[in-house]
Amino acid sequence: MIKFLRFVPVQLTLFLILGILVEKFISIPLTISVGMVLVCMLLLGLLYVLSLGYKEFYKQLFTVISLAGAFLMGVSSQTIATETNLQKHYSNSIYFSNEVKHQAVLKIRKELKSSSNYAKYEAIVVRFEKEPSKGKVLLQFKK
Repeated sequence: MIKFLRFVPVQLTLFLILGILVEKFISIPLTISVGMVLVCMLLLGLLYVLSLGYKEFYKQLFTVISLAGAFLMGVSSQTIATETNLQKHYSNSIYFSNEVKHQAVLKIRKELKSSSNYAKYEAIVVRFEKEPSKGKVLLQFKK
């Protein structure tokens, strides 16, 4: 098992998954996570040039920064994939509030399995308060 964990692609994959999991619990802004990935890539390029002289310290530092880069790529990929982080998401609108009634244009995407009391639909938000928006909502209508 220990020999398996020394395999570099396995280490990179584990750190990528760890980054995805961390972002699920700690929301990191996209600009910060992408900026940190770019800094890691620049450091990797610099360390690659410095490690050509076969200095062991630079090679170890290269490994650590590679793992940090994989972790940050996981964080960034999860941040990008999370729909509520988009600027055009309806929940990020300045008009969004749970206390007030809103006007929205929805496009029914698919009909879900209904229960005995409710009809269920998955819809996409096209417009929210007359502004183009994005997002998914679950609609339930009493039968």
